[in-house]
Amino acid sequence: SVDGGLRGLGLRFDEMGMVLWKTAKVTVLLIPAILLIQMVVHLVLERMGQAPDQLAHELLQMMREFDGNAAWWVLGISAVLIAPVVEEVLYRGLIQTTLLQAFGEANRWPVVAGVSVLFALVHLGNVDQWYALLSLFVLGFGMGYAYEKTGRLWVPILIHAGFNLLNLLMAHGLVGSEVAG
Repeated sequence: SVDGGLRGLGLRFDEMGMVLWKTAKVTVLLIPAILLIQMVVHLVLERMGQAPDQLAHELLQMMREFDGNAAWWVLGISAVLIAPVVEEVLYRGLIQTTLLQAFGEANRWPVVAGVSVLFALVHLGNVDQWYALLSLFVLGFGMGYAYEKTGRLWVPILIHAGFNLLNLLMAHGLVGSEVAG
């Protein structure tokens, strides 16, 4: 039963050790799965004679232009701190919770999948390549799964923030190449 307010959204400050542990466990599985999907898609596209764009996300392209100046920092902070909170409160906290209440526990995973499709499609305007949507769906499903399993919105928020941070680091050559395409 949902008791309303921030606790009803799963924004509880209790048991932060458990939240961090579960976040780490899901992230350790989720990021390699997304990387594998991207690697397979890139291989298929290359075999078809289409060179995939390594910076498919508009924000990452913009950040390359602003590298090191104040706009870069504003975009980076927004991507890592603000967007994950806002998007996870909306998608997992409000939409997923509301749909789950409307359709019942028996439809938990179809609801999570549906919200994950919505999450990916909303990002359609931010990605230049359609294949990035596959990664965003998997990310969304993983975050929805984590929220359902823990009842804590902090878990998908932290996963989302980590995913965005990893993409920023990869886009700037600090590690590999970006995860979302």
